[in-house]
Amino acid sequence: MLAPAEGRSTPAGGQLGGQLGGLAALAGVSVGGGGSAEAIATLRSRDFIRAFIEEFDLMPVLFAEAWDPASGNWLDPDPGNWPDIRDGVGYFQGTVLAVSQSRDTGLVTVAVEWPDPEVAAQWAMALITRLNQRLRDRSLQEAEGNVAYLQSELGQTSVVTLQQTIGRLLESELQKLMLARGNEEFAFRVIDAADVPKRPSRPRRSMIAVVGTMLGGILGVLAVFLRHVVRKRT
Repeated sequence: MLAPAEGRSTPAGGQLGGQLGGLAALAGVSVGGGGSAEAIATLRSRDFIRAFIEEFDLMPVLFAEAWDPASGNWLDPDPGNWPDIRDGVGYFQGTVLAVSQSRDTGLVTVAVEWPDPEVAAQWAMALITRLNQRLRDRSLQEAEGNVAYLQSELGQTSVVTLQQTIGRLLESELQKLMLARGNEEFAFRVIDAADVPKRPSRPRRSMIAVVGTMLGGILGVLAVFLRHVVRKRT
């Protein structure tokens, strides 16, 4: 379970957004963050999941039934039948990863479903780590570009009011740089780390065995009954 990190601090840009929004838009400077919605969208995105699969070489893991670990190749000799990264991304998005956000609390839950619970817990934590890194790096890059632009504009204007406005924008971007550089949990702060469950989320083997036994018994009784009816008619 995660808490959006945006609630932990209020950079000056948030307070100056209404006043400086026009100039910031003209200058190409953003005074507001995308918030948790952007972080969740990034986590669910094909680009992010693709990078995650490639970084950890998960294709043989996701499609283990089609992979030969001894030879390090796919079992099917026809390359046209091999799963590719698009298959991996689609499978991960649709089956492995689930992301939800509470409307009441704003807390975000990231769930990873996999037969090996230890692997699932590792993937969940790695996903959040990589997400924070990606959004942090993106924010740093944007803020550094904005600072360079504003410093250039500040040196080229002699209008006092414009200098003051640019100075406030520059202060906001410098605060963003400081916060991003000093905060590894940039987008999400983990408040309930992924843990290895004692029981798998899928039906337990004991439950499957009980249901299978019951169905077997019912089918057996039904077969005897039908055989008796057929014999009686003949």
